[in-house]
Amino acid sequence: MAGVEASEAKSRELATMLSRHFGVPAAVLSDATAAHVGALQGAPGITLIVGTGAVAFRFDQGGVLHRADGWGPYLGDRGSGRWIGQEGLQSVLQALDGGPQTTLSAAAGALVESPAMLPAWLAGQENPYRAMARFAPLVLHAAEAGDAVARGIVDEACRILTRTVQLAASGDADPSPRVAVLGGVAGSEFFSGLLQKSLASAGIEVVAPLGDGLDGAALAAQRRGLLQERYIHRDGTNWPD
Repeated sequence: MAGVEASEAKSRELATMLSRHFGVPAAVLSDATAAHVGALQGAPGITLIVGTGAVAFRFDQGGVLHRADGWGPYLGDRGSGRWIGQEGLQSVLQALDGGPQTTLSAAAGALVESPAMLPAWLAGQENPYRAMARFAPLVLHAAEAGDAVARGIVDEACRILTRTVQLAASGDADPSPRVAVLGGVAGSEFFSGLLQKSLASAGIEVVAPLGDGLDGAALAAQRRGLLQERYIHRDGTNWPD
């Protein structure tokens, strides 16, 4: 679950409650930690997760976490699906004001009858951040089709995410860092290709993830003593090694 790093005590309390309720050992870990464990099978290294939010996690050889971004939609998650979608929606309203024209104005028709209705539409969403992220695939499609405004948004997202990985890699003794990229936005072949080129230009190699967050959660459930163990909050019962 997201936000686990905010309170180790609360996370252990939740693990204890889950264990008592279900009658099984329980552990609580962040979704980003689970994704890292799954992607690298518990090994040290860097993962970049690009979904509704965006965060880079690096666990060093000593199991210490070094992170960059993942600070939520108000203060961070730059380059994420929410960020791309939000930038796209803003460009639609800028075009309405007389700014650069974009095919995203027509794409917004999938959400509202008129671009002028976008603010009210967003205000009525139960989760506005996920709602904005749903516009990200349309931005990617427009960029791939040659829309200059959309392409500018996507290129900027790649630059931001490359910087996020660089920050997470800061202090790493490896002069040629490698990163596994996960998340729904990274599932776009078009976006993934652009991001890989951006990372490569910064001397960062992209490696294929060995698994996902569910694989990481399963590994954490089956094995104790992982490199990331200090960030896995267990209920205190005896776990198998």
